[in-house]
Amino acid sequence: MSLRRPFIAYDVADHYLAVAYMTWQVETATDHANGIVLVVPHAPAGIRQAWRAIAGWLPGRVAIVPRPIALASGLGLDIDTSTAHMVVDLRSDDAEISILAEGGIVASAASRDVTPESLARVARALLEEVDPDVEDDINQRGLHLVGNDRVGLAPRLGAMLSLPMMVDTDQDAVLMKGIDVDHALIESYLDAVRPPSPIARVMSRLRLSPSA
Repeated sequence: MSLRRPFIAYDVADHYLAVAYMTWQVETATDHANGIVLVVPHAPAGIRQAWRAIAGWLPGRVAIVPRPIALASGLGLDIDTSTAHMVVDLRSDDAEISILAEGGIVASAASRDVTPESLARVARALLEEVDPDVEDDINQRGLHLVGNDRVGLAPRLGAMLSLPMMVDTDQDAVLMKGIDVDHALIESYLDAVRPPSPIARVMSRLRLSPSA
């Protein structure tokens, strides 16, 4: 299993160019016959939909796993319970903040501005959308930031939100671990022609998307 980063940015400026480039990426991968897993942003909705459309054009078996799910799994967070967790995905060109619980993504939002002030506003807005019990969970367990925090924004973000911060700078390792954690579920999905009931649960759990 290998990890490739085909784009510096996670936005999709040209759908057809992205399909052509991703097709080349898939066809040149030595193990692509076993299936391809696309780990893509969950927010904003337009980006999520664009990646799902791209997946539909790629050759072979393709599954989509949202980055917040992969990161949470890689961090060892149990998101299958009612206990909520908040994860900040700090990327090269933006950031995505997600709240996860009950086996999926409760709420998420992206921000082009990765200053502590902007991320704090996004986090507060998400917390206002959810039940008070979810906010209580996050107040108790803190905020998980994954990514290369070159400017040291984590301490300032934590102070602004009055939350403890857990930081992991090796984003690739966390993503790979997350995919490995759910590897059996993903393989079951890729191998299923007509997913039975357990696989339907897997699809809901990972927000997997068929390629056709």
